Formats: sequence, structure tokens, C-alpha cells
Amino acid sequence: MAITKVQVNTEYGKCVLDESRVVLTLPGAGENAKPIFICRFVHISDSHMVVSRPEDSPEMIEKVAHTRKFWNQFTDIRAELPDGSERRLDLMEVNYAVAERIRELSPDGVFITGDVVDYPSVSNYITLGEYMDSLGTKCFI
Repeated sequence: MAITKVQVNTEYGKCVLDESRVVLTLPGAGENAKPIFICRFVHISDSHMVVSRPEDSPEMIEKVAHTRKFWNQFTDIRAELPDGSERRLDLMEVNYAVAERIRELSPDGVFITGDVVDYPSVSNYITLGEYMDSLGTKCFI
């Protein structure tokens, strides 16, 4: 499985994401077998959605800020800005850049695994639902 670099134009600037493709075939089909059914799926994992909304308590808003600061030290996706400079995307911006790529691919479905939200909260689950709706395809968690 080869990993390729894919440029995605986002509202944050031009980003480069790592992408790998896997082709699955039925055992015994033979090298020259013609496909009878092709499905294209995307698999994403460990999005760690963590957001706050204005109606959240001050404690929850502080928890979100602390948690995002923690996860942001592990993201290393950068956006090239129109002036040629770069800036590092934060956790949720990376999720939205990935969503942009998924919409470009227009797959038959998306498998979402791992830690989808960082911790249970109404705001995180609302955001997860909005995120899945934005993909424009069926989502399987």
C-alpha cells in the first residue's frame, strides 16, 4: 500500500494530506477478471472531535481549550496561505480539511473508527453529526 501526497484546497489554504489506496478483490477471481461491482469507501480514524459552543458551561469551554491545546501538539498539517506563508492547522481544521478531500472523492461511504470524539459531550456529538452530514455520503461508525 503506497502513500501519496494529495493537495487539497481548503478555506484555510492549500494543504497536503497523506492518502493511501487499497484495492480489494475476491479470492480466486483471477488477474483478468472483470469487476462486477465497484464500491469506493474512505476510512478515517481518530478524529478526536472536541468543540465548545456558546451555551456550554465555562468549565466545559476551558476543558475544550485545554484538550485542543493537547491534541494540537500532534497535528502537523500545514496550510499554505495566499501570501506564500504557512501555518499549522489545529485539530478541528485538520478534520475539516479531510472532509473537503472526502467530498472531492465522492465515495459510496465513509467508515469512521477510533476515537471519533475526544470525550462525550453534547457539543462534541452535535459537531460529529454536522461533520458526517457535511460529507455528503453514508457514514458508518
